[in-house]
Amino acid sequence: MLRELIVALAIVALPGCVIQTTGTLPRTGGTLPARSGDETLPGLAGSGRWLELNPGVSYEAVAMRPSGQGWLVGKAQGAGGKAVIRHTVDGGLSWTMQDRGRLDLLAVAALGDASAVAVGRGGVVFRTEDGGARWTLQDAGTDQDLVDVAFADMSRGYALATDGTLLATTDGGRTWSERMRTGARGMKVLRDGSALLHDDQRLMHWGPHGLAQLARVNGLVSLHEVNDEGLELWALASGGRMLHSTDGGLTWDPVTSLATQDRWLRQPTALAMAFGAERRGIMLTRFGILTTLDGGRTWIEGDARLTSGWQPWLQLLEDGSALAGADGRTLWRLRP
Repeated sequence: MLRELIVALAIVALPGCVIQTTGTLPRTGGTLPARSGDETLPGLAGSGRWLELNPGVSYEAVAMRPSGQGWLVGKAQGAGGKAVIRHTVDGGLSWTMQDRGRLDLLAVAALGDASAVAVGRGGVVFRTEDGGARWTLQDAGTDQDLVDVAFADMSRGYALATDGTLLATTDGGRTWSERMRTGARGMKVLRDGSALLHDDQRLMHWGPHGLAQLARVNGLVSLHEVNDEGLELWALASGGRMLHSTDGGLTWDPVTSLATQDRWLRQPTALAMAFGAERRGIMLTRFGILTTLDGGRTWIEGDARLTSGWQPWLQLLEDGSALAGADGRTLWRLRP
């Protein structure tokens, strides 16, 4: 409710305006906490070696539930081949083939342990509610390529087309309706059923009051929700820059240092970030892993390095394991 009130005020008070990033946040947290001697947070992966997982196919997108159930999707295999769909029940250690359709699949969302929606070229939408034993073709009402899909819960979700058109569903992906052309290139669906949309510079909010322009963030790459109300957010931008918001994305502060248990990390460079339940989070940097139990106020350094020139997909599972991947061929898993 508080989030919708803030966005509504932004629409009324600032029609047609963009709220700029304000202030400078020299660090997250106040004073350094007392050192406990622990090297990693209990129950979260941070040290050790990444286990390489090979799903056996190239993929375009991965969606994983906290339980370790999930799917990956990809392009059709060769002339006349079916589009890639693979299912896992053990956090990516093994995969089952569920290939469907002739058009490339570009994105997938896991609604529950047994339910998923996959989207792709030509507006194709496939839906399953039995763990992938059966995939049903749905009519999205568009022939535009669908490049992203995400859900707030088992019913409410959005799909994004290449031209920035936003599609919405309220019945778990059975039916879809076009909302508006936003120009967005990426999105983050929040738990309250609204969506944050972004291109390389603009951040927008879609909700009951329509589309609202929020902050201007240059080089925005990804958004990460910390709490259930969607008010506390982290953002990753080009060059590994990080930003933090406590007002639902209306304003952002650059993060120039992070507090660990015994030092400040100056000018941190993030490759990827993910948050799970109870404000637990994990960050992949060029030098190792950082983990948090308080939404990013303080961090603990780990020595598990996974470095490359790309910014990977990262997810935290409920057992504390971390999954990463971005090259379209390999996945990695780090256990606590």
